[in-house]
Amino acid sequence: MKGKDRKEEGVAKKADKKTKLDELWEKVEAARERFDEAKMAKNLTYNLWQKDEDKLRAAGEKLNEALQELYDHEKKLSQKEEL
Repeated sequence: MKGKDRKEEGVAKKADKKTKLDELWEKVEAARERFDEAKMAKNLTYNLWQKDEDKLRAAGEKLNEALQELYDHEKKLSQKEEL
């Protein structure tokens, strides 16, 4: 009887080890999914930030152009007043 009990105990330990291995793989898969989600979120955030920066840069360029036009116009007006 003892031999049979030991054999069953050994089989149970192997089953536990397999279960432990399965649990570890599940943890790895879950961690990988979280990593992938975080990576996608980072990329999405970066893309949105990049679009916002592009819009901001374009708006800044338009503002600079408008300020330059205003400066040029004021310069012309001041030259006319001097004459």
